Amino acid sequence: MIKKLTMLLVAAAAIASATPAIGSEPEAVKPNYELAERFSPTKVKRLVPQTAVRPNWFENSSKFWYSWTNVDGTTYYIVDPAAGKRIELWSMAELAEKVTLATNYPFDWQHLPIRNIELKEDKYVLFDIAPGDVMVENNDYAPKDDEGKRLVFHFKWDIASKSLEEVEERDVRYPAWANVSPDGRIAVYQKNSNLWYMTTEDVEKIVRDPKDSTIVEHQITTDATEDTAYHWFEDCIEQIKPDERYRVYLQWSPDSKHFATVRSNTSMLKDFWVINILKERPELFEYKYQMPGEQSPDFWLELFDTENFERREVEMAKYKEQMLFICNRPTMHADHYKKPMRMVWQGDNDKFYVIRQSRDIKRADLCVVDVASATAKDVVVEQMNTSIEWQMPTLINGGKEVIQWSERTGWAHLYRYTAEGELLNPITTGDWHVSNVLGADDAKRVIYFTATGYNKEENPYYLHLFRVNYDGTGLKQLDPKDFNGEFSLSDDRRYFVTTYSRANAAPVSELYTVEGKKIMTLAEVDLEPLFAMGYQYPEPFVVKAADGVTDLHGVMFKPYDFDPNKKYPIIEYVYPGPQTEAVEQSWYQPLIRTDRLAQMGFIVITVGNRGGHPDRSKWYHNYG
Repeated sequence: MIKKLTMLLVAAAAIASATPAIGSEPEAVKPNYELAERFSPTKVKRLVPQTAVRPNWFENSSKFWYSWTNVDGTTYYIVDPAAGKRIELWSMAELAEKVTLATNYPFDWQHLPIRNIELKEDKYVLFDIAPGDVMVENNDYAPKDDEGKRLVFHFKWDIASKSLEEVEERDVRYPAWANVSPDGRIAVYQKNSNLWYMTTEDVEKIVRDPKDSTIVEHQITTDATEDTAYHWFEDCIEQIKPDERYRVYLQWSPDSKHFATVRSNTSMLKDFWVINILKERPELFEYKYQMPGEQSPDFWLELFDTENFERREVEMAKYKEQMLFICNRPTMHADHYKKPMRMVWQGDNDKFYVIRQSRDIKRADLCVVDVASATAKDVVVEQMNTSIEWQMPTLINGGKEVIQWSERTGWAHLYRYTAEGELLNPITTGDWHVSNVLGADDAKRVIYFTATGYNKEENPYYLHLFRVNYDGTGLKQLDPKDFNGEFSLSDDRRYFVTTYSRANAAPVSELYTVEGKKIMTLAEVDLEPLFAMGYQYPEPFVVKAADGVTDLHGVMFKPYDFDPNKKYPIIEYVYPGPQTEAVEQSWYQPLIRTDRLAQMGFIVITVGNRGGHPDRSKWYHNYG
């Protein structure tokens, strides 16, 4: 490790500054507090307030709305990809006038504090206005309502008629503990270690008046203790309180007739103590914690019906001290329109999928559970001599086939199986890494996924979007090369929005078809105000690891007033992984720990390390 760091620092120093003339001593650098303060987060945020478009897809079409903020203010847009058109959701100046008339508080288009925007029925936009957000610096002096609470106005905007209407109140926000069934009829939760349920009508009563005497709670189980409660065992650090309600990680069948949850027994775990020094006097804090080498909790799978709330345990024992994870159905954009969002298992009304993992994480089995018999069987078994990564499966062809993500060849790729576990074909192959599946289109028999390392001439961490046919043919990259991207795919699998950039290239947000045809540019980040202040891009670099073979990718941050004739101390900012490295591949507003630290008079470098990141080869991730 010392040898590696020494090589990195020497390489960074060589890149960072020129060699001084023989016989001369470079001038020492003094801390430049003024330059660091000039690029404070608050000041930079004013000049570059937004760096990416976040599309909010409509519930029932491929349209979306988004907002974009620059130095002048915020504009809201609606985009129709099919028509290739973009229009303003509203004129901010006209809306400010309408809100002023409705509230009797003055606003202009640059000082209109819109928040909590919500699209309803693809026809209306609900939003809130709190005058205090732009009227006062101290919230204590913000306008209050009749109950002494912060004054908030609620509005409804009709997209078609462009009319504004004030509404009395917004929809009830469900409490976090309510795990609501897909049909919206009941909510399940934990209280006093056991499972309970109540109707969603009663949940709404609690939100309005927690002391409402007509609220009825129904107890489902009676045998749970603090050691065998239904919350995830690590949640005990939050100090579960008597008679309080807590959320339970359970998954529902699509028809709401069943739900499943993983339960644990933590009685073998020993107590762990920490001291809370945030109180007036230090307070001893105690919870159960598993130290390395100690026995793991026991986990088992329970299946309930919602007619009689009968419980059945699913037999899944295979590995000593194994863990179980219920696979959840991939979230669609339309799912966010159900408040609260439902937790539905991956499968159908008759079966669902579970991952069974060995304690040493060298084995992970994709299992299918039959609801009628409450039995499980293996579908795909993954195992290696080192710890492995796994992802939730993707179901295709109406659930008759399964796409499995696996690193079995040393690189992460996709494999197509029958629902019974027969391998049909590898979908992707090669010395590159499939990151995530974004969606599948059964009609076209195409899957969309992100990947790194495909283009050998560019940074192996740059993320790109691809499409490929189920049989492995037709592989195609859909976004621009030599940039790092982020992506949002429409539910109908026809369009995607990408924002791409590099550490030394400003972000651009664009709309494409899934054939890779660009429809329009949605936004471009303007860095000219920063450059006018003296900003300079950081410098990506590549060095060899101690083995002399492996490329390590890094970024160097110099003072914006860098002088090659001066001598600078070097700071390496390190996050050694194993799930990420501290190297920014995209452009972000200057960060305190790198850019601003450099302005004090340092050369700051961030660099990857073998064993630090999963998005390269399995060997790279496993090193060390």
